[in-house]
Amino acid sequence: MTNPQLTEQAAPLRPLEHPGLARRIWPFAICTLIALAAALIVRPGGDPVGLIAAVALFAAIAATIVAVPWSRFRAGAQTLPPLFFVAAVAFLRHDTGGSDSAFSALMALPVAWFTLYGTAYEIGVCVVVVAVGLGAPVALIGGPDYPSADLLRTLVLTVVAGTLGFSVNKLVRLQREREEETSSILEAAHESFISVDGEGLIRRWNRQAERDFGYTADEALGREAAELVVPAVVRSEFRGEIVRAVQTGRSPILGRRIEVRGLRRDNSEFPLEMTISTVETAAGLQFHAFLHDISERRDAEFNLQQAEERFRRAFDDAAIGMALTSPEGRWLRVNRALAEMLGKSVADLTGFSFREITHPEDRDRDTAALSALVVGEIDRYQAEKRYFHADGSVIWVNLNVSVVRDPAGKMLYVIAQMQDVTERREAQKRLAHEASHDPLTGLPNRALLDDRMGMALARLRRSELPLAVLFLDLDRFKLVNDSLGHEAGDRLLVEVAERLGRLLRPSDTVARLGGDEFAILCEDITPDATATLAGRIGESLARDFNLDGHTLSVTTSIGIAIDRDPDVSPGTLLANADAAMYEAKTRGRSRYAFFATEMRTRASGRLEAEAELREAIEAGQIEAHFQPQVDLSEGRVIGIEALARWRHPEHGLMSASDFIPIAEESDLIVAIGDRVLEASVAHALAWHKRGGNRLRVTVNLSARQLTGPEISGTVANLLDRSGFPPELLCLEMTDRTFAEDLEGALEAMSDLRDLGVTLAIDEFGVGTSNLGLLRGMPEIGVLKIDPSFIRGIDGGRAARELVVAVIHMAHALDMEVVAEGVETATEAGLLRELGCDAAQGNHIGRPVPAAELDERILGVGQGRP
Repeated sequence: MTNPQLTEQAAPLRPLEHPGLARRIWPFAICTLIALAAALIVRPGGDPVGLIAAVALFAAIAATIVAVPWSRFRAGAQTLPPLFFVAAVAFLRHDTGGSDSAFSALMALPVAWFTLYGTAYEIGVCVVVVAVGLGAPVALIGGPDYPSADLLRTLVLTVVAGTLGFSVNKLVRLQREREEETSSILEAAHESFISVDGEGLIRRWNRQAERDFGYTADEALGREAAELVVPAVVRSEFRGEIVRAVQTGRSPILGRRIEVRGLRRDNSEFPLEMTISTVETAAGLQFHAFLHDISERRDAEFNLQQAEERFRRAFDDAAIGMALTSPEGRWLRVNRALAEMLGKSVADLTGFSFREITHPEDRDRDTAALSALVVGEIDRYQAEKRYFHADGSVIWVNLNVSVVRDPAGKMLYVIAQMQDVTERREAQKRLAHEASHDPLTGLPNRALLDDRMGMALARLRRSELPLAVLFLDLDRFKLVNDSLGHEAGDRLLVEVAERLGRLLRPSDTVARLGGDEFAILCEDITPDATATLAGRIGESLARDFNLDGHTLSVTTSIGIAIDRDPDVSPGTLLANADAAMYEAKTRGRSRYAFFATEMRTRASGRLEAEAELREAIEAGQIEAHFQPQVDLSEGRVIGIEALARWRHPEHGLMSASDFIPIAEESDLIVAIGDRVLEASVAHALAWHKRGGNRLRVTVNLSARQLTGPEISGTVANLLDRSGFPPELLCLEMTDRTFAEDLEGALEAMSDLRDLGVTLAIDEFGVGTSNLGLLRGMPEIGVLKIDPSFIRGIDGGRAARELVVAVIHMAHALDMEVVAEGVETATEAGLLRELGCDAAQGNHIGRPVPAAELDERILGVGQGRP
């Protein structure tokens, strides 16, 4: 623990504790020696032994003062040496003439000591001791050596000594306090302080000067300032200004804050701000200089200048439109890209209010957002809005706004970034239309029809009349495609759609479901009116069609389902109308039939087909054929798609379209899918081992497979057992896969994607596929364009634009685009020009068994190692 006594004595240094104690004692020791010498001269016959003893006593007292650790004693103990000194002087005085002794003057030395270095208390003690030392002999010894008159002299001397001692001590302490205050201020200053005399020599050097210039105060004091801190190139000028100031009292460097270069100890230069003033002293003119290192400020100014330049370049040269907007909504500054976007000059737009060119429907929203930015409710704002171009047209921009505030939170201005998204909006509009409409006829597709059927069923609760769904199928439409080609068949479908549209009410909906199948939704209609409409449809379509000089007559079979139950599902309505359509076909085609419950029993034939298909699966009659996929830019095979085929013992090789619909209505589709998946992976591994290319294998998944609980486990087990690289396996699904259980399908897709396999979407835009659905899916690697999109791209601008939109959309989502159904070299070339990645179809290669694919595509034979 700390000793309180020592703590008390460790206060500010007292006379006997100062490091320069010996130096302070010398003047008094010299005075004592002079007095002794004078005594020897005045009284040469005196006793030298007594004088020598006195000298020894004084020496002992001085040694005691220097050697004793006075800081360990109380403050009052420091008066002991002077008391001993006074006693010694009293003895010397008595032995050398009494009151007339030359040593009487030495009595004033302790008082002088404490006057200069001590406290008022110590001065008072010394004055009392001196008075006693001078007056006690008069009382104790008396005359003649000490006459009574000495008492008056003692009193006068005591009063004078006390008065002068206290006064001088106060002045000394005041002066020291001022010096210490000044010194502490200068030492604590964050600016260098240098005091230089009239000869240019350094007389004061604070701590900041040590840090700035690298010299300690001991090293700097007494050296020429010009040599120490001024660069060589301006030293002579600096010296001349000092001489000028000394001689005339004027200099351009006096009384001004100027920027100069300083010189560090390592000879490096740095910028300084310097202020010099002069002070007249007893020693002559002195220069006081405050110097502030502005290196950081210069660096900050440089960095700020660079940042402003970078901002200016980034702002003015940005590829997107940018503007600085005031809180009132005026553009304070705009760049060239924004001016070009709006068809105006930068000068015209500067000071322009954005409201003046904003579409009226967007103004209120923008004004509200700007108000929220001003008051601090929001710091950012993003929206897509419309501006008027200088030519009067409307452009869409993606607007991103962020606010810049001052330290108090007040908005200074807004930085707005604008990108022209007119083309993207138009493409999205086209895609949105195509996602809900048939690309060939422009009619609503199945997804839009389901949506409208759902709304119609909801309105059915408030309607007195039922709704009707008509399911149309063109009779022998395949014959038209086979005889006249697919293009003629497509034109026929377009004209059929036009004739149907002319027969319906504005509130009715006609949709193309795919192929030659159409559906019509009619609300608030009676059975008789529905029958009349079906008859008119039959009559209208029976009229001749003229296709490229060929006259065709087409008949249609129509199934009608009428329902009053608002809780029936759209799928059930369509299924009932479909069943009625099949009934109409069985009655001889070119007629219509209303749905009846007994029609369901006629589906027993399908059950028989299902049983036959089950036996075929067990007998191994289902096999995988493979169709190559080619990179359009390089012309090399990059993958193969596995397609199911039924090698029927009586009917020969059957396409998937002949039996997959039956399989999908039962659990057989899962068994078929698993067999095709196993066979595809096995064949691919065999090709790899025999030196074939590492091609990606695409396998179709049905809705039953994807939403089943075991699909991810099945694929994971197959990959583990076979060692097949998951990145070379692509699982393909159509939009119909999501119709029954979207949530389950998305969950299964996420699990499959986690295994590392690639996911592909087939028939995009034909059914229920849409951008919103794609956005909610896990990462899709491949988007396949349906053949219906491909047909017509070599002859129709609209068809090409649609394909381009799909390709751009897919690439924006980091998807590979594969075109299906490529039948001609012209189609392949156009697809390559449009940016399509790959293609498959009969022009590329027909589906073939694995053995034929080895020889023709992979370049390896069965006999190779």
